[in-house]
Amino acid sequence: MEIRKESYCGSENPFDIHVKIEPAGNGIDIEVFSTLGEEQFKKIKELVEDILNFYGIVNAKITLKDFGAPDFVIRARMETVIRRASQEIEKKVYLEKMDLRYIPLRSIFRININNPKYLNDSFKLKPDAFLLDLYKGVSINEKDSARILVGNFLNEKLDERIFRMIKINPLDLGGNDDIDYLTQFSPDFFVLSKCETEYDVKKSLELVEKAEKKYKINRIFLIPSIESVKGLINLYEISSVSDRVFGAILNIKEYLTSLSLSSENVTDHIYFAKLEFITKVKAANIMAFETTTSKIDNPDEVKEELKLSYDLGFDGKIITHPKLIEITHSIFKPEGNIDKYENIVSLYNKAYDMGSGLVVNNSFLVDRYEIARSLKFVHLLKMDKKEQKE
Repeated sequence: MEIRKESYCGSENPFDIHVKIEPAGNGIDIEVFSTLGEEQFKKIKELVEDILNFYGIVNAKITLKDFGAPDFVIRARMETVIRRASQEIEKKVYLEKMDLRYIPLRSIFRININNPKYLNDSFKLKPDAFLLDLYKGVSINEKDSARILVGNFLNEKLDERIFRMIKINPLDLGGNDDIDYLTQFSPDFFVLSKCETEYDVKKSLELVEKAEKKYKINRIFLIPSIESVKGLINLYEISSVSDRVFGAILNIKEYLTSLSLSSENVTDHIYFAKLEFITKVKAANIMAFETTTSKIDNPDEVKEELKLSYDLGFDGKIITHPKLIEITHSIFKPEGNIDKYENIVSLYNKAYDMGSGLVVNNSFLVDRYEIARSLKFVHLLKMDKKEQKE
């Protein structure tokens, strides 16, 4: 084994030893300092020589500062510095490169596609995404007309900063035709109506991949819409089908309907559904969105609902009124000092550029969930600052 770089381990605490090892070109040089005198000095040197022989190290300089360390501590510190200095540890840790992503989608504006006026007016709006719903509010006899209208709308020069989502019909009600026709316009996401099982996602993905090949375009991501108890029960399996599943939407009103409940006096049911939804979606490492139930004519209620969504961990809301865009953006943002998160994002970016999955902050490994949270907060802050300037 070859010592390739300088490495340290241990501390100056009682019963510990601080070890430094560095490359050398002329054999072994061992320097020992001990608080326990000559006898401890000889024992440490013999231990170190045995360990160096075991690893086949013939060129190295080792400096040890002992504070009464037992033999097992000395062996452990020596083994650690040798592995670090020979880059054995890095080789194992650096194998996994974390490719974490976060796209700010705070406001997803649902456009009423039955009226061309609303489509035309949407060019003036600046949500994070447009949602074109081919399912709800479109009569059976007008599905084909709505599909073609949406395709031509997507063909217009839309603001490139705004993502484009299409909520397709269930596959047995024309969703397969939606995918086949609309893929050519390269939407960013297909939202899957009434998704209840992983089969719904697999079959949709199969159709999307076929259409992508046909039109020779880039990958379109999927967002299942959870609108029933069955869908909520199967949500983790639905979310884990493929890395093409970008997020999921909780449609509260449809969910309550599946329970045969009205929209009144159901606070407990709504809260339970939201917690269950967030838990499963975050376990699958995808983004969480939900519909808005409050009316725009009650601003306090709207803000309270938005604040609860953000606090529970939702990444964005499906909204239907232009005034809600700015309100949503004002609530979906981090508060206080986020220097800590900016520092973690900087460390993650450096590790990513080096092809490493090892993100270290002040000598401590940063957990992937902490990185994901930091990416979210930093992105949201950047969006907020940019909007304030505009």
